[in-house]
Amino acid sequence: MIGAPTLVDSAEDVDAFLSANENPAAVFADRPAFEAYFPVLGQVGYATRDLVWGTQYVPE
Repeated sequence: MIGAPTLVDSAEDVDAFLSANENPAAVFADRPAFEAYFPVLGQVGYATRDLVWGTQYVPE
């Protein structure tokens, strides 16, 4: 699974990040929270294992 990075650029974002890290099992169990914290971009497979991104991804 490939996930997009999460931009943490405000005090509220830092608080949310730290809160999610206090109990990551709860975040992974709650699909909407999981997708907000770790948005999934796709799957990694044997056939595509050598493909890499050439540019940095910055979430909006």
